[in-house]
Amino acid sequence: MTGEMYHHGQTIREYRTKRGMSQTALAEYWPGGPKNTRYVQYVESGERQITDQNTLRKLGELLDIPLWRFGLSEYNPFSPQHLPGHGEHMFQETLDTVEQLIHKAWYTRRVAPAPVTEQTAQYLRNLFEHFLSFLPPPSVLEPRFLRLYAQVQRLNAIMLIEQKQYKEALATFSKMHSIAKQLEEPSTLALALMGMGTELERAGFQQEAVNRLEEARDASFGASRQVAALVMAYLARAYASHGDSLRFQRTIDTAQSIAANLKEKYGDGTDYVFHRMSGILAERSYGYLEIKEPKKTLDMQEEIKLQIDLTQNTWLHAWIPLDWARAYLMLNEIEESVKEGREFFHRAWSLQSPHAMSRAYGHLLTLEDAGYTDVKDVQDFREELDQALRKHIEEQNHEDATQQNNEHARKTYPVSFKTTPPSRKQNTSVKKEIDLLAKEMTTLMNVTETKGIEFMRATEKDIQEEYDLATSMFGNATHDIPTRKAWLHKNPDTDFIVRDEGKLAGFINMLPVKVETIKRFMQGEIRGWEIPADDVLPYTPGSTLECIVMGMATTPETEKQRRTLYGAKLIHGLLDFLRHLVEQHIIITKLYATSVTPTGIAILRHAGFQEIGQIGKRIAFELDTMTSHSQLATAYRKSLKSEAPLGKTRSGSER
Repeated sequence: MTGEMYHHGQTIREYRTKRGMSQTALAEYWPGGPKNTRYVQYVESGERQITDQNTLRKLGELLDIPLWRFGLSEYNPFSPQHLPGHGEHMFQETLDTVEQLIHKAWYTRRVAPAPVTEQTAQYLRNLFEHFLSFLPPPSVLEPRFLRLYAQVQRLNAIMLIEQKQYKEALATFSKMHSIAKQLEEPSTLALALMGMGTELERAGFQQEAVNRLEEARDASFGASRQVAALVMAYLARAYASHGDSLRFQRTIDTAQSIAANLKEKYGDGTDYVFHRMSGILAERSYGYLEIKEPKKTLDMQEEIKLQIDLTQNTWLHAWIPLDWARAYLMLNEIEESVKEGREFFHRAWSLQSPHAMSRAYGHLLTLEDAGYTDVKDVQDFREELDQALRKHIEEQNHEDATQQNNEHARKTYPVSFKTTPPSRKQNTSVKKEIDLLAKEMTTLMNVTETKGIEFMRATEKDIQEEYDLATSMFGNATHDIPTRKAWLHKNPDTDFIVRDEGKLAGFINMLPVKVETIKRFMQGEIRGWEIPADDVLPYTPGSTLECIVMGMATTPETEKQRRTLYGAKLIHGLLDFLRHLVEQHIIITKLYATSVTPTGIAILRHAGFQEIGQIGKRIAFELDTMTSHSQLATAYRKSLKSEAPLGKTRSGSER
């Protein structure tokens, strides 16, 4: 072709010759109908130009000409349902590599720290981002691409869970579900629904979780037995969390039976199921705790250990002591519970998973909330975790200062914990630091210049973030999302938050409730999450009310000075809200609260709350706003003296 101006006839002649086809034969099979031989001669010589894309595409199929030789893409916008080779030859070698990487990622998740898996997941995210940005829409056309893309979304969701980004994980599983519906494959659909159900359960939507997981079960009937066993195990977990012990037992038995019949084939990667028998036993162990049968959990210890060793499951090896710690606590064997809790903490640290670390902290808070704050083993556990938390914050601050160019990536997928666990040496200054932090929060409550930090009324859109912060701090011992929403619907002025540059940094809940409900709460007859929305009262002009401070938390993932400002802003904002109520002739005469954690107790004391007794081993507090000499109560009474006329509103108040 050298020295000759290019035309498509040259390429047609080249590939016709390779095929051993004569010009006469090509003329007979010419797209659109037979032509005479001279027509083909004119085309190949360049005397007649072929410009119709449809003709060129059909010639490509007839002569096996790569479409790029005609300057065309394999994607035909006028016939998007057809790809050369019926969609079976698209990027096969690349997709083979992708599939191997997905298998590798699930293997490393079982045997290595979370950041190792994250590296592979990050590579896969970048690869599919490139596919979707620079290639024709393969997500609509190529079944294998869709299948792998769905699995990458599943892997992304798992990594988000490890970083405690539970809301984002649910959204990612939902994206996987959309892909699965497009693909119309029962196995992918079942796995997507299973992921959605599991995250809905974590968020406190128990019935919705069961519904999704039952949909996953139904979809799994059309998939492999591997998928059916996995889905059944997680459905059993949801039944247990929902308190349905009968269905839990039947479903987990079914899951274990299917997996046992599959033997070593269960978890071999068929239909992207990497779950092993040890995982099914772990769901049984967890379920027994949820249906209040801790002894059965402990009876399984040796069986689970054996399966973990057989499958070399480092991830489950780290997590399983948490089940045993919870079981011992339910049996009031506190020393054993602390022992297993600390073992879980050290193993979780090696996983470098913030999600796992938050659960270790949650178990400690459960112990303290149960009234064991004064037990030395519990105190030692507290000191060890507080030391680890401070170390984590210091390291994160250092990362913030040295890796600003990677800020977005750090926030989305941070590596939060180093592999070397903290020393078990007791830190005697922990309580002093907690006390100082609480004192500074209350002392600074009148500071209004807090650049970037905003106090505002929470809306339903904030509830998920607030719940995520609460569970990261307190574990499962917190009000679930439906309860928070119900309170907010009954009275929209019960929940307040602080944001720092838009990011949730803290919250405080204050409920005006019926007097008899307060009495039951303060006598220990009910817990906070058992207060129904019907008992929450509205703020009606002219009314006199008493309130329960249900909870307050600030994110620990910032430097100490900034966290102090978050607490101060919450207290100042709450006082400002009380003043706003005064302007409407709404008087709050008493505030009540309970706490068992050192931080909570310290904050309440420095805010002027008085200890009035104990509920079990929790300390009960009361603040009489009419008689207390605390800074908060004094400031409140001052606003009463300068009471505004009824109906006047505060200008510029952000609610």
